[in-house]
Amino acid sequence: MSEKKYLQFIAEFLIMLVLTLPFYTASAYASINTVSVKGSSGIENLIKTKDNLNFDVIVSLAGNSTITDKQVILGSNLSFDKCSPTPNGMTQCTLKFPASGDFTFAYGTFPYIIHLYKSNGALDESKSGMVLVDNRAPQVKISVPKNQFSGSENVTINYDVTDSACDDAQCSGKCSGIKSIAFSAANGSFKQSADIQANYTGCQLTSSIGVSSKTFGDGAVIVSAVAVDNFGQSSAAASVSFSVDATPPTILANSFTVQRKGLTVASQRLVKIVNNFIRILTSAAIV
Repeated sequence: MSEKKYLQFIAEFLIMLVLTLPFYTASAYASINTVSVKGSSGIENLIKTKDNLNFDVIVSLAGNSTITDKQVILGSNLSFDKCSPTPNGMTQCTLKFPASGDFTFAYGTFPYIIHLYKSNGALDESKSGMVLVDNRAPQVKISVPKNQFSGSENVTINYDVTDSACDDAQCSGKCSGIKSIAFSAANGSFKQSADIQANYTGCQLTSSIGVSSKTFGDGAVIVSAVAVDNFGQSSAAASVSFSVDATPPTILANSFTVQRKGLTVASQRLVKIVNNFIRILTSAAIV
């Protein structure tokens, strides 16, 4: 290697060393290991529109066994409430914001940044993150397989519930979860809730319920459904209409005749007997 190329190599090496030295020093000296942020619901990185933030940060600082709450700062000047050593040699720092009561978050996302300072006040490391604000209620759709049911059938009501924390792209697939779906008939004949797993955190739920048509009675029926998420936000009501035919056929007295040897014999009693027989057959079919 020529002397010129050798000197060029040394120069490039020293430049790289100077550029990377601050990063090596910072990473060896201090570290914000983990950041956990929860609202009052206890769900990681997801809060209500009106809520408080609970920060739990694990930090380490080489050469300094004690880290005080004054060295861990949220934003520009908000010191953490408390810092305590952990059994594995780290330090756990906690902060509740606001200190009392709740804060109203206007947008779907809430960015934050945490700074770790040396004991001499020099900035050592910063870590940023994002908390999602669940400000959207779920949406529910319901349907039935046909428009008319007989009095001997079960009515199947299909439902599809979707939920999202906010309209921001970062909220895609994120929500507090679906807590309940309540069904009711407009005439007051029917109320029922879907069977949902406790603490369900999924953002979509598709299933169905079955209801005996006897529950609704005879005629037109309107059934509505309302879904509620784990933050207590209720969807707009979705509804579906259908009819139930629970009335058996009858024979009109004037239309029923019996003929014997060419003579027409009308019998009110015979009409009643036949109608009762029809009712018995219809009841047996329903049961």
